[in-house]
Amino acid sequence: MDAYIHEVLFDEEQRTMTILFSGCNFKCRYCNTPELTEFITEEMISLRDVKKQILETKPKKIIFTGGEPLMQRAALLEILRMAKAQKIMTILETNLSKPKIIELLLEQELVSEYKVDLKATEALFSKVTNSATFFMPSENVYWEFIEALRLLEQNQDKANIVFQTIITPGLLYKKEDLFELAKLIEGFDSEWILKAFEKEKVLDKSLKGVERPTYKFIENLIDMIRKEHPSLRMSLGM
Repeated sequence: MDAYIHEVLFDEEQRTMTILFSGCNFKCRYCNTPELTEFITEEMISLRDVKKQILETKPKKIIFTGGEPLMQRAALLEILRMAKAQKIMTILETNLSKPKIIELLLEQELVSEYKVDLKATEALFSKVTNSATFFMPSENVYWEFIEALRLLEQNQDKANIVFQTIITPGLLYKKEDLFELAKLIEGFDSEWILKAFEKEKVLDKSLKGVERPTYKFIENLIDMIRKEHPSLRMSLGM
């Protein structure tokens, strides 16, 4: 089996492998890996080679990122099952847009940690993610995300869950919108990381002229959210 994989990296010191999948069903305006948003035929590689590399390097941890790994269900499942058999910790970075796959991953307990991109409120979802297609409007994509989110909430005993939100002026930065996101995850015993967008390498070039929010601005957001939702564990991402 072949898969659209941009690159496989290995950190010898940390004993960590990172598999960067190509292709994503979102085109988030602040995305800082635009080279991973498309499926590129030239980047197809054999999973046999990836599995061989896993056996040779013997990583303690594998990070599945992209792009969106859920877009390549068969390849993702094959590597995750191998990792479980080898007792390797697995981290899945995902936009959580495919609830049926999430349900399968939870049933088989294939992921050690889900690192979930909490993109935007329902009202801002289309503007932020550009996820609409001819077959599915952004509204439907959002509710697929919500379905997957609730599956995670109901199965918190099966994996660690971490949330990440990118603060981007003009898109997602108002406290009211962050309060709304907080309500979505207040039932989780999870960390929520707020990060400033990186304008050096964004998909939407118009954002290059937008000022990056300061750490102080994000810290103030975190303080305000904590007052409204004291049970949430929040931190500033660097």
